[in-house]
Amino acid sequence: EQLLKIQVVDVSEVSSIENIELAPATIPENSPAGTRVGSFATLLKGGLRIPSQDSSISASYEFISGSGDSGNALFTITGNKLTSNRPFDHELEPFTSIRVLSKTSEGESMVKSLQIQILDVFENTPPTFTSFEGKELVELTFLENKQVVGILSATDPDDQILTYALMKEADYAAFTLSSATGLLTFAEKPDFENPKDANQNNVYEVGVLVSDGIKTDLQRLRITILDDGL
Repeated sequence: EQLLKIQVVDVSEVSSIENIELAPATIPENSPAGTRVGSFATLLKGGLRIPSQDSSISASYEFISGSGDSGNALFTITGNKLTSNRPFDHELEPFTSIRVLSKTSEGESMVKSLQIQILDVFENTPPTFTSFEGKELVELTFLENKQVVGILSATDPDDQILTYALMKEADYAAFTLSSATGLLTFAEKPDFENPKDANQNNVYEVGVLVSDGIKTDLQRLRITILDDGL
C-alpha cells in the first residue's frame, strides 16, 4: 500500500481587470436617438488600457442585469461605443445608470455599474406681452392731438433683457417707439382733418414686436382718431 500526499495550491482567481471606464458618459437633454454617449475602455493591472494599439488583447462589452441596471434598455452598445435609444429630459432624469460586463480576449471579465449624466440645456421661453391685458389685437380710440399711445410691456420667464420694435407695415412711420421702455407715441400729434394713416381714414394700425434676443411676441394696435370738435 502506497501513501500519496496531495498538496492543494492556492491559485489567485482575481481578474487582472482593474476598472471599466465610460467617457465622457454625458448626453445633452433632448438629443435624438443614436446620440453618442461615450466610449468604453477596460483598464488592466500594470496600466494597460484596452483598446490599445500596443496590445493584442481586446475587450467586448454587454449589458448585464443587476444593481445599477436601470438605464440598460435606454442605450445600445456597438463595439466599445454607447449610444442613446431616445431623447432625455434633464428636469425629469438628471442621471441614469447602466450595468456592463467587460470580457477580454484572455478570458477575464468584470462587471461594473456606470453613471450617465443628462446635461441641462438652456431652453428659451419666448416673452409674452402683458400690456393691454396681453391681447393680440388692441382696439383704442383717442381724440385728435393726443400724442402718447401708451407703454407696451412684456414678461420673460427666463429674465432676459427685452427690446421692442415696430413692424414695418403701412402705418409704422406714423409712430415712434422706445426700444428699451416700450413707450409708443405718434411721431406727430394726429390731426383728424389731416389723417396720416395709409388709408387716410383716421384708423392707424401698428404692430409691435418684443424680443428676448432669440424669440419674439407680437401685439397689434388699431387706433381710431376722433374729431375733438374744436
